[in-house]
Amino acid sequence: MNIETLAIVVLIAAAIAYPCYVFALIVRADFYSYNQKIAQTILLLSIPVLGAAIVHWFHMLHRARPESSDPAFIPQREPEIDEYRALTGRRHQDET
Repeated sequence: MNIETLAIVVLIAAAIAYPCYVFALIVRADFYSYNQKIAQTILLLSIPVLGAAIVHWFHMLHRARPESSDPAFIPQREPEIDEYRALTGRRHQDET
């Protein structure tokens, strides 16, 4: 077996294995509804490698955890809301 044949076999195996791996991720995901899983499977099967990459990317986005907030962070005031309350006198009503 020469190098070209081996490279083709490896590429074909990867083109089959990657969508199978992504399909397994979709099936095991508990944060997708049934309809979302069907839609992602259709995308995965219609364009095997590119669809798998897109579905995998969406899966990683949904699994990403938000960064923890810094307890020392003090948010800026919201000038539109503060100025509205100052002009209308609603601050007193909102606090009670």
